[in-house]
Amino acid sequence: ESLQAEVAERRRAEEELRASEARYRLLADNSTDVIWTMDRDGLLTYVSPSIEKLRRGVAAESVLGHPFTIGLTAESAAAAGARFAAVRDMVARGIKIPPEEHIELELYCLDGSTVWTESVVSPLIGDDGEVRGFIGMSRNITARRLAEQERLALEAQLRHSQKLESIGTLASGVAHEINNPLTGVINYADLIERRVGDPQLREFAEGIKVEGNRMAEIVRGLLSFARQETTEKR
Repeated sequence: ESLQAEVAERRRAEEELRASEARYRLLADNSTDVIWTMDRDGLLTYVSPSIEKLRRGVAAESVLGHPFTIGLTAESAAAAGARFAAVRDMVARGIKIPPEEHIELELYCLDGSTVWTESVVSPLIGDDGEVRGFIGMSRNITARRLAEQERLALEAQLRHSQKLESIGTLASGVAHEINNPLTGVINYADLIERRVGDPQLREFAEGIKVEGNRMAEIVRGLLSFARQETTEKR
């Protein structure tokens, strides 16, 4: 009777385990996020079929048994590899590792394009308390990354516009301050040219007028820039 009870209990436990495994397999196989596991050496031991949708044609079977960095861009592979090496070092020294890690990684798709993912990685702890491997879930965040890049670009454009506006205000003030005395310089040079009889002095006065008019052209350019006028570029 004791043996029969033990066998019945074992069968019941096995049936519950199979049912539990079936439920988890159903969830993993139908999740839109990619669920994956790897051993302590960083080799992939399971990847859910949703990877094919995420990476546009990459099959789960093609990455099993490979390092978890397979398919990552060079920059992401370096970042992920460095973090994994640090975690392995913590495990080797008996330091408790965080319950989960968040990392954003860029992967290649089958067509050569790339996709950004946010991965949440947690350690798989055995009954003895030792780390047996890692489980992760990767979600497509490409749209979010693009939106963030667009936001940063718009902010940069706004800052640039604000700088131009400040420069325009400064240019307008400088131009007005220079314009009045410059007009006086040109007018006085004209009066000198009209009233002196010495040809050399008249030539000097003409030189003052020429250089003054050059400065006046620069001032008009500053005012035009400050007013955001549409002018001919040449």
